Amino acid sequence: MLVLPPTYIIHSVANRHLAMKVVLEKLAQRQDLTAEEMDSVIDTIALGAVDPIQIGVFLSLLRSKGETPLEVQTLVTVMLRHARLVTLQEGVKTLDIVGTGGDGANTVNLSTSAAILAAACGAKVAKHGNRSVSSRYNITKYRNA
Repeated sequence: MLVLPPTYIIHSVANRHLAMKVVLEKLAQRQDLTAEEMDSVIDTIALGAVDPIQIGVFLSLLRSKGETPLEVQTLVTVMLRHARLVTLQEGVKTLDIVGTGGDGANTVNLSTSAAILAAACGAKVAKHGNRSVSSRYNITKYRNA
């Protein structure tokens, strides 16, 4: 079995592809991932360097095998490493709005529209999200317009 160190995995596109292949093969054999393997794969996914189909296969195989506490802990650690800290003014009430993703019907993203409406009414709004797969509009499109 081939196990690659995290630094080898992260720094090369070719190595990322090989590392993902190794991890997928390991999961297909229902083997648990090491913290280093999980860290490397989740980090590479968070950097946007993994094909969405491979992400789906990875998540399906991981779920099918059953996640270990170490795998979940490592996933959380990596995602927190990629999280952006938002500093709010003390004592200022802020409305936090987040969407759960597209509805699959190619409709307008309601959470983004609600955030804009609330802000127009004077509320301090912290809207976060990502690019939508199935909605016509999402926070990234509004922000970039």
